[in-house]
Amino acid sequence: MDAGGGNTEHMVSPDQAPESQMAEAHLAAILKVSGDAIIRKDLRGIIRSWNDSAERIFGYRAEEAVGQSILMLIPEERRGEEEMVSARLRSGQTVEWFETQRLQKDGRIVNVAVTVSPIKNPEGEVVGAYKIAQDIDDRLAAHTLQARLAAIVDSSDDAIVSKDLNGIVESWNAGAERLFGYMAEEMVGRSITTILPPDRLDEETRILARLRRGERVDHFETVRRHRDGRLIDVSVSISPVVDANGQIVGASKVARNISDRKVLEATMTRLREELEERVQERTSALEHAHKEMESFTHSVAHDLRGPLRAIASTSSMLQEDYGDSLPEEAREMLTRQISASKRLGQLIEDLLRYSRLGRSELTKEDLDMTQLAQEVAAELAPLRPECDFKVQEGMKALGDRNLVKLLLQNLMENACKFSPSGGLVEVGQKGKPFFVRDTGIGFDMANAEKIFLPFERLVSNEQVPGTGIGLANVRRIVDKHGGSVWVNSNVGLGTTFFFTLS
Repeated sequence: MDAGGGNTEHMVSPDQAPESQMAEAHLAAILKVSGDAIIRKDLRGIIRSWNDSAERIFGYRAEEAVGQSILMLIPEERRGEEEMVSARLRSGQTVEWFETQRLQKDGRIVNVAVTVSPIKNPEGEVVGAYKIAQDIDDRLAAHTLQARLAAIVDSSDDAIVSKDLNGIVESWNAGAERLFGYMAEEMVGRSITTILPPDRLDEETRILARLRRGERVDHFETVRRHRDGRLIDVSVSISPVVDANGQIVGASKVARNISDRKVLEATMTRLREELEERVQERTSALEHAHKEMESFTHSVAHDLRGPLRAIASTSSMLQEDYGDSLPEEAREMLTRQISASKRLGQLIEDLLRYSRLGRSELTKEDLDMTQLAQEVAAELAPLRPECDFKVQEGMKALGDRNLVKLLLQNLMENACKFSPSGGLVEVGQKGKPFFVRDTGIGFDMANAEKIFLPFERLVSNEQVPGTGIGLANVRRIVDKHGGSVWVNSNVGLGTTFFFTLS
């Protein structure tokens, strides 16, 4: 039965019996359609036939392989296998499903399962062999992947469980044993409801319904029951399992113990609530103390205003009626007394205004900020002739008219005080914030937080007079409106105050 190559074993002569012709045709068809490599060789190991699957698996065409030694397919380190196979063939034995490795044309190794059967002549002598080789790379890869997955499942700290669509457990890993206390042999074949608390049995019904629709359940936090009756907080993810035909046949479930996390969350919640309560108590105490201080400040300032007016009035009368007749030293002392009385009077008025701001009620209305700023500029112009004012058109806001005007007065007057003669004070709006910008002396931003505190001054009264309360009033007005105020400055390059009213 020699053949020159390809898928045909040999040519059929005209005198052959029809049955023999039919057998040969059947054999040729089998060789062609087989998914396995089918190779015929003689006892010297010379390839005599080579089917299409042999070409696909090993890469050689039939004309390249037929006539060559079978050793071209065998790695050097496995040549001994061929000697063993040949010895068994000569004795008439078949080698069945022998897993080994063979060489492809490009030098790559392919994993195969080989079955070798002897070919005998009519006298019963072995004259050759058929070798069937099946590519098992995919099967080995699948087996390796399955082994890896099994190792992952077995070593996972999470409970990994499979079940059918009736909720019957089919697999139960070591993580499930540790988490729920049941051994695999106790749970496989039982309903998953074994670990559900009685009040949560309806969860399984809903989950199975979702699985049958092909839906996943992701990170579902619930409670399951340990074998000893303890309740365990778990996070569950469940995915449908689909067979080769695309049918949903079960589910894979991963459950993670989140009891420690739940305890931590409960502890953090309790600590946060305690902290919020303490902060509220402290805030209330501070607010109470602040109100008492405001009341005290208002009372003291109010009580000082009367005597101070008397001192200021008397000093002014003395200067007017007797100033010319007093010695020069006495006139200077009287002048300083009048100046000090004015500063003290301004301080008292600012203190009273500061305390009133804390108790005043807001009356919000639509404000024309441009008009308000222009009014303030007109009032300040005679008092601060050294300043030029520039007010942006079209500025609008919602706020208390009197308080917002006081805010602008404080910021614009403050800008004038710290600007050189001919300085420009600009009032405008950029996006939501309004701004008051000057070209004055500026300050170090390291002191920016102090600037809005009462009595905090970055320069002495001798350099620039003031009470140190104006910017504190600005912050208080902004806070009452639910807005914010901040500042940007550079030494020698001026200062910009920004504020919002909501």
